[in-house]
Amino acid sequence: MDWIKVHYDRVTLIAAAIFLFISAIWIWWNAIQFGNRLIPQQAPPQKAASPPAVAVELDRAAKELEHPAQWKASTRSGLFVPERHFIGTNGLPATLQNTQVHPPVPNDWFEQFALPIENGDVLDQDPDDDGFTNLDEWQGGTDPTDKNSHPDYLTKLHL
Repeated sequence: MDWIKVHYDRVTLIAAAIFLFISAIWIWWNAIQFGNRLIPQQAPPQKAASPPAVAVELDRAAKELEHPAQWKASTRSGLFVPERHFIGTNGLPATLQNTQVHPPVPNDWFEQFALPIENGDVLDQDPDDDGFTNLDEWQGGTDPTDKNSHPDYLTKLHL
């Protein structure tokens, strides 16, 4: 024991040499075994083919792909759709909730019929080409997107 205390540097050197020798043998052994791991494994047996799908179901699925579902929000704004902002008549920013963009027509009426509220001349537009502007249709309480729904023709007569 006294010899180890006197020659501790030699003991440390011998222990390090033994550790390095064992590490070298371990690395060499793993390098030899590496080639054995590259041998292809047996493939699992193939599964039996599934029965063919019914043609009616395929036709139904094809029709659904032609007309994908559309997501329509029921509110003015949503998670990924910000609320619309405008410059009001007073020159300040305005939203659809606190300002009527095209008086006297309420903003909800434009949204109900999907009319472009951001257009300055939306009250003078005629999306269904029935001869009545959006303002005429609102005053008559009719659908501005349906050609068969329009106010009485008497409203267009002038003296």
